[in-house]
Amino acid sequence: MKTRRVKLLLGSLNLAALLCQALCSPAAPIAGDERWDFRFGCVGLDNSPTAFAWHDGQLHLGGWFYTAGHAVVNGVARWDGTNFWPLGGGLWMPSDFNFNQLSGVMALASFRGQLIAGGEFFLTDTNTTQALAVWNGTNWSSLGGVTGRVTVLKVESDALYVGGVFGFPGDTNRYAVARWDGAQWETFGSVVEACFHCGEASVHSLAVRGQEIIVLGSFHYMAGLPTGGYVRYDGTQWDQFPSNVGGGLRDVTFHGDQVFVAGQFFSIGADNVTNVARWSGTNWLPVGEHLGIATWPLEGIDDESVDRLHSDGDALYAIGEFTRSGSTAMDGVARWNSTAWESMGTNILSDNDWRSVIGTSPDGRVFLGGYFESLRGRPAGHIAEWNGIQWQPLGPDTARGVGESIGFVFSLAANGPDVYAGGIFQNAGPVRVGALARLTPTGTTNVGTSFTNFSDRVLALTVMGSNLFAGGRFTNAGGVPANCLARWDGETWSGFGNAIQSNVLALATDGSRLFVGGLFTEAQGSVGNRIAMWDGTNWSSLGSGMDNAVAALAWANGFLYAGGSFTNAGGTAANRIARWNGSAWEALGDSIGGTNARVNALLVSGSNVFAAGQRFTMAGSRAVTNIAQWNGVEWQPLGSVESNGVNNTVFTLAMVNGDLFVGGNFTMAGSVPVKGLARWDGTNWSHLGSGVDYAQSISTSLPRVLALLPHGNDLYVGGAFTTAGGYPSYGIARWVNQPTVRFDFIKHSSARTDLMLSGLAGLRYTLEASADLQNWSGIVSERAFTPTREIALPATTLTNAGTFFRVFLRP
Repeated sequence: MKTRRVKLLLGSLNLAALLCQALCSPAAPIAGDERWDFRFGCVGLDNSPTAFAWHDGQLHLGGWFYTAGHAVVNGVARWDGTNFWPLGGGLWMPSDFNFNQLSGVMALASFRGQLIAGGEFFLTDTNTTQALAVWNGTNWSSLGGVTGRVTVLKVESDALYVGGVFGFPGDTNRYAVARWDGAQWETFGSVVEACFHCGEASVHSLAVRGQEIIVLGSFHYMAGLPTGGYVRYDGTQWDQFPSNVGGGLRDVTFHGDQVFVAGQFFSIGADNVTNVARWSGTNWLPVGEHLGIATWPLEGIDDESVDRLHSDGDALYAIGEFTRSGSTAMDGVARWNSTAWESMGTNILSDNDWRSVIGTSPDGRVFLGGYFESLRGRPAGHIAEWNGIQWQPLGPDTARGVGESIGFVFSLAANGPDVYAGGIFQNAGPVRVGALARLTPTGTTNVGTSFTNFSDRVLALTVMGSNLFAGGRFTNAGGVPANCLARWDGETWSGFGNAIQSNVLALATDGSRLFVGGLFTEAQGSVGNRIAMWDGTNWSSLGSGMDNAVAALAWANGFLYAGGSFTNAGGTAANRIARWNGSAWEALGDSIGGTNARVNALLVSGSNVFAAGQRFTMAGSRAVTNIAQWNGVEWQPLGSVESNGVNNTVFTLAMVNGDLFVGGNFTMAGSVPVKGLARWDGTNWSHLGSGVDYAQSISTSLPRVLALLPHGNDLYVGGAFTTAGGYPSYGIARWVNQPTVRFDFIKHSSARTDLMLSGLAGLRYTLEASADLQNWSGIVSERAFTPTREIALPATTLTNAGTFFRVFLRP
């Protein structure tokens, strides 16, 4: 038998991508996006889900979220038990969305093998507004041309029931409920009119059993009858039901052979029941002990209510803002076992969080969603699963982003293979931290107990020997008093007493001495105006210091460079930048000019000094725009006279393989459109793929890049943003400057071939095979979570003539 030959090719980059990066229509991937690490999303979702559906054996979610784990999903996502995945381009809310309206994806249902979504949203593939859409496994499309707003979906007797306020093509009426049998619609005459005092009509809840339909909502008239917003259809006509409610109803469901309602009320009709009640057929009865309030508050709004009910046939679940049922303590989630309410955890969420949706799977799993970002101190991202004892966040554990809805990373530092990120955040991936996190090759950890106050911020980091130094605005580190400066030795935190009296903005080291810059005016009694030095034992001043803030420091070639808002350094005129030669401060030419100019970032490369910041207009005698280069003799702009520098503030600089990377909140670098991040190769400006950006669900402001860190062949990016390269990246991102994907070894036999790929961690790739170098077939297309990937190929992949393999990185 002939020996099979296996040949390998390293493919080019930039395969076409399917990821939708825009909110309302797909955007083509940009060259370079394949270099962004996809693993910097957050655990769970970036906002609350409003709907669950169990479809095709997996949990599907809809709501107001934009990202889920490692994916941009646009309002609807699938959870496979390990990771979240998008459904095509997704469904997203109109651009004029506000939380005073029901918008986005409000309801989901699995119907005849298809996933149905209701709400008011854009089909991202067509950029058209819809109220009802169907997912066929590949694409979204409109269902029935329904317009308006759909808020509830129910499947009953092989028909889909739709609740909301919506219309149909060629019909000027607005309906509250309709039934779709797969071929035609039936509306039951449910024409609805708005409530006189509550504005636009809406439907909050819908329950269906046989021919009976119950609707709760905000509308004055339905089917021509005054209703008060509560109606029931008995198969022939509509009537008000229930009547004389002492409070408000929020949800209704059938459970067993009875009707259950929930809300915030103390009576229905002549029956005194509180918050949850069941209809016996003749009168209303309490459901166990009172769930929530015992009496209706006469003033204000009581925060104890039951907002949602869910029946899985066996048990009835309730969620809301209640804290007890009789004497049983609860935290807004309870289960009715036909006799009593059972607690599903206490002290789950903080006082400002609440629950919006609860659902179950056919095998009895229970899922909870809402406006919560943590569970018992663990990052949760708005969604959790009940394990029978307590609620657990719904992954992915591989997420490495920081913050909750958003985090701010002001500083980055590396120590060996680990990267430290400091800023304002409480979460890092699946770990609760305090303003400082450590990213290791295998995941994210905290740094001791770190900084515990919510207002603490770490603004500067540097490593000297085996110690990590953190500066910023805080009063303790790991429970140890530490005013604005602290040291981590790998096991414990230590402070410097009250040596530093105000904010630390910059740190630098020459390997044995620590240089500190900021807003302070003394360091341990030394003059220390805005700058001081610690030699491992004592503090000392550097001349008489500066007359204003020091915001940037850099040590190179035996000199300490300082930048900031000052105009005088040690008695020497020095506009915003100066150099300490060991005994005195020196100006760099005529320095930086411009009204209220400030140097925020410094970088020294060989004999060149790069200075960047805000409101630069001059450097020496040269016109510049927020960044300039000192070549040892004179200042020079970066770019042509007409379009040099960047058009807004620069916060940080880094050099990787001879290229200068610039971060800030600018939109133009020279004549190149960018979003806060750009690269200067010595001649031209360029972007880094689609760069970093905000999810529109969080902010329409410009993204801010606040810190850059070269680390090996990578560039770590910190700041205030939520995406990088079109993928979720919360507060921190990783750009692989020169991707190197290789085959480490091959072993093959007559039965199979094993390929070992490396250099892929955090990247998306496709492996293909060919027998003639012209016709290629895909083998694996996936995301790499680990540095290496072993792929076993069956014998049918190979041919006697030889097989070639190639790897592509893709956006």
